[in-house]
Amino acid sequence: MILIGACALFVFVFMTNDSQAISQADVTKILKGNTTLIKSAPPAIVPQVRVLGEQKSYTTYNATRPEFPFLNFDHKGIQISAPKSRDIYVVSFWTNVVNGTTPAGAPWAENPVVTTNAEGVYDPAHPDWGKFYFVPKGTMRTFNYTVKSDTSKMFAGVYKSRIAGLTFTDQASFSGSWYSYSFSSPQTNATTIIGEKSPYITSFNDAASGNPKDTFVVGEKMLIKGQRLNLTSVYIDGVKDPTAHVVFPSADGSSMYYFVGNLSVGQHYLVLENNTYGKSNAHYFQVTASTATPIVISNVSVDNLADGDLDPGPGITWPTKLQKTIRWNASNIPAGKGLKYKTTFYTMPPGALRPVVGNGRVILATPTTGTTTVTDIISPQFTPDLLAKNYDWKMRVQLVNADGYTPYLVDGREVVAYSTGTFKVKNSTNIIPTIVTRLVSTSALNDNGSGTGGHDVGSFSIVFDVTASGQDVYLDGDVVATATPSTGTDGLAWATTTNSTNGVGGSSSAILNSSSVVVGDVNTPGAISFKIAKDTTRRFTLRVAIDAEARTSSAGVRLRGLKWDIDSGDNHANLFNLNLDSFKTNNILLQNVETPASILPSLVSVSAENNDASQILAGANDMGTYRIVFDITAFGSGVYIDGDVIKNGASVIPVGHDGAIWGTTTNSTNGIGTSTWAVLESSSVDSDDVTTANSLSFKIDEGDTRRFTLTVAINASVDALAGVRLRGIKWDTNSDDNHANLYTDNLANFKTNAITLNNDGGRMAANNSAPLADRSKPIAKRPSQLASAWQAFQNFLVRIAVGK
Repeated sequence: MILIGACALFVFVFMTNDSQAISQADVTKILKGNTTLIKSAPPAIVPQVRVLGEQKSYTTYNATRPEFPFLNFDHKGIQISAPKSRDIYVVSFWTNVVNGTTPAGAPWAENPVVTTNAEGVYDPAHPDWGKFYFVPKGTMRTFNYTVKSDTSKMFAGVYKSRIAGLTFTDQASFSGSWYSYSFSSPQTNATTIIGEKSPYITSFNDAASGNPKDTFVVGEKMLIKGQRLNLTSVYIDGVKDPTAHVVFPSADGSSMYYFVGNLSVGQHYLVLENNTYGKSNAHYFQVTASTATPIVISNVSVDNLADGDLDPGPGITWPTKLQKTIRWNASNIPAGKGLKYKTTFYTMPPGALRPVVGNGRVILATPTTGTTTVTDIISPQFTPDLLAKNYDWKMRVQLVNADGYTPYLVDGREVVAYSTGTFKVKNSTNIIPTIVTRLVSTSALNDNGSGTGGHDVGSFSIVFDVTASGQDVYLDGDVVATATPSTGTDGLAWATTTNSTNGVGGSSSAILNSSSVVVGDVNTPGAISFKIAKDTTRRFTLRVAIDAEARTSSAGVRLRGLKWDIDSGDNHANLFNLNLDSFKTNNILLQNVETPASILPSLVSVSAENNDASQILAGANDMGTYRIVFDITAFGSGVYIDGDVIKNGASVIPVGHDGAIWGTTTNSTNGIGTSTWAVLESSSVDSDDVTTANSLSFKIDEGDTRRFTLTVAINASVDALAGVRLRGIKWDTNSDDNHANLYTDNLANFKTNAITLNNDGGRMAANNSAPLADRSKPIAKRPSQLASAWQAFQNFLVRIAVGK
């Protein structure tokens, strides 16, 4: 009931007649009572299911928490027909939700809603447990199923959903047998979600190699990878660990280092907590005993550092009288290795931990078998962008090799110690104003034909927050379509995800709105300006409409730059274009029905393999076999794809070429050999295909998609590095051998990787096959993780409120 194959996790939902979810106790009664465990249905009672309605995902406003919109999945037109000989009762639907290509489950799902023309009936023995939906034998009923999700509980990603099955019974009773029936509806469009703000750990890793690792010794440095890891506290086995064990959080929060504290041998778990947004997931690691002689750096202190009262500006350095003395104890330092101490002072402003004295000072270590007090003097230098507030600092002392920077390792771990504290920055006239952006949500919807003449119009939105730092700022509210914004660009800059509206249509409109009104806004057309007060955040929505006038195309929208200034004049001087890569919608298909016919190829996978002739016949040439698998969809009318194949690496492909055009990734077979062959094949057969040699043609009906594989073999007459790419596709609306149309757009990724081919079989080339599909993730290894998965499943066995 939970897993279909090995990758799809389904949400099991009881459909009730009111807003009260079935309790966990009720679920337990159902599963532990007389009900037979859900099983596959015998053929006599299997229903027929067709999904003919719209499948759509989109976001809606959350009045309680506006920063986290609701994500909605609408599944409409689910037609369920009962067998001619048996009544059936629908109990629940299963949904398959993916984040990208990874199954996401749905523990964050709110109460789904079912609307149907089926009659709701109850189990007389348990009328308060909810209702079944009655489909009389030989009849059909239609269901619509909508799930609303709380995105504050979701991880960031691009989400899609499909209906994947249902649970039904042949009697309206909770004590009867329940059956599962799997089917697959079309997937919804994709919607991007920013997700929760709490930290999330994905892996523990070896700090030196970056490879996954879960066994460490005390003092060893682990590399933690994940999301939102910065500005967090570390908890080991539920107890807060000293922050001195944490160093180097990356600015984007994707990684950090943790030095394993003085823990007992055995299993432990680590949790990160953000004071505002909560705790991360727990991640487990093992601690083993060290066999090396312990080398210890301890009791790090910095004299009177908290007394510093700074006024930062460009190049400001603490005066000599404020130089600070560092002291620490060291023991068991091995003699004769030229080891050194490296001391580095760090500040921790919001969002990052950074060194403020370059790469740190280096002094010689003193070999000793006892304990020695070591002293260094620093004069830290600060960058000018610190605000007036208290800042954390950290002094790090590390034992390094004679080169002054390579860590000296003992049993795979670094020898390091810390001191921590705070210092104060007072008011300064040198504070530089700036803005910070945060993506909230995106959406892309097709109105399916409201444009002039019936072509599609795409509606795209990007919702984001802007925070002002340092002083009040004004955001330029004008909007311009350009992929290359500059300081001379007027207003917000946007573009399609292909950097241009070419191939989408010449007609587009865009507007920037704010969710609030602020005194100081300028509403003059052509000179719009939004005020953002110092240290406040304001929400904005960019809305773009694209009319598919020119042709059928796949289009999305992205934010390219924001213009801002400290005054509201129309000439906003500052351009903000940092970290905007995720500020984009997904792509949607926009059709121009006025275009008589068109095709749209999409890449499925590529591979490149070497037969390694040295393993077959001494002295033989290697044979490279290349495959490019792709789908082609026909629009406007049925089309014929030219099935002949020809090679051409020229920069401009002649329209008169016959067949699919391919070339090597170097545009030529020079240096490879002239012995090649190629063939274009389809994974399906159509009765209208033309199979005459040299006049091959594949038929694709209007609206249908057909899969093709271009296979090329290259016999290496000399050593070469070669790959293959698809250059063009010839097509027409008739099957004549002279196909009039040449498709060359957006084929840049239709290419294999390059592999080494030898003409004497002397070297073995690696198999560089590179399918596009993502690899499946490993199954949880620990019983505790399996228990967590089972608990998550029990939490899914819930609820849901509906009536007709």
